[in-house]
Amino acid sequence: MSKQMLALNIDGALLRSNGKLHQATKDAIDYVKKKGIYVTLVTNRHFRSAQKIAKSLKLDAKLVTHSGAYIAQKIDDPFFEKKISEDHTFNIVQVLESYQCNIRLLHEKYSIGNRKKVNSNLLGKALIHPSDPIFYPVQFVESLSDLLMDEPVSAPVIEVYADGGIQSDIMETISAAFP
Repeated sequence: MSKQMLALNIDGALLRSNGKLHQATKDAIDYVKKKGIYVTLVTNRHFRSAQKIAKSLKLDAKLVTHSGAYIAQKIDDPFFEKKISEDHTFNIVQVLESYQCNIRLLHEKYSIGNRKKVNSNLLGKALIHPSDPIFYPVQFVESLSDLLMDEPVSAPVIEVYADGGIQSDIMETISAAFP
């Protein structure tokens, strides 16, 4: 007997442009579940955001979050996790802080970002992310490397927001230093 699974992306597939789920989408997912098909979510969002959407869809499944770096049904019981080591996270942040960019460490339970002043469009994108529910703590600090020295973090994702002119420089430097 074969097993069947339906893996759905949240952004661009499930949610409408206003961030809401359409009733027809909910009905279609209920129909598929009644047919015995395992339904899960696959997203680059953090776990708590995906969990909120899964709850609204009445899904009891392992969620593939952080672009596949964190897979779990319950936040404290991961099925799979692939994080950047504490040392590499610290070293990458040190390199990134030499550039005029916003850095955000995304963990399955919280987010930490720096307070660099960059292009206002990028800053808005870095500060207000549509997948940040109220119960997902977001903290901003003056120096991420100073914080990481005292409180090391192993992050599944490091987001970087930078003006187009330095993006390729950052990619080149990071790729050369951290293969």
